[in-house]
Amino acid sequence: MINYESVLCKITKRICRLLLICSFILILSLPAVAQQDFGKVLTTMVKIRSSIPKDARTANSLGTEHEGNGVFIGTTGHILTIGYIILEAESVEVTFSDGQTTAAVFVGYDHHSRFGLIRAVKPKAIKPVELGQF
Repeated sequence: MINYESVLCKITKRICRLLLICSFILILSLPAVAQQDFGKVLTTMVKIRSSIPKDARTANSLGTEHEGNGVFIGTTGHILTIGYIILEAESVEVTFSDGQTTAAVFVGYDHHSRFGLIRAVKPKAIKPVELGQF
């Protein structure tokens, strides 16, 4: 018998990963970013892991362990990511490009764009990605 919840969860995760990749491609295509050193842009990217309580509203459909990526957007440790990674999280951990880790705190979630924002507890001195002018 097919476990539709498991299949839906896998499809949702793949779609979210695709959206994150497309977002990063959009960011990288902006004029200000195009003028930056690609290596420096990569240092602004982080890996994010979060744990979701078993009784959370989304735990049955999205699982209790989420993993994805984010990008530093400010000098105060703020990281932009796909919202489902951090939605309802009881703990969030960030891994920098050099392999060091730190905890992060939930800042917000935008229901319209489905982006989430976290802040690294011990941010590194990383120059954030330049987003250009809108």
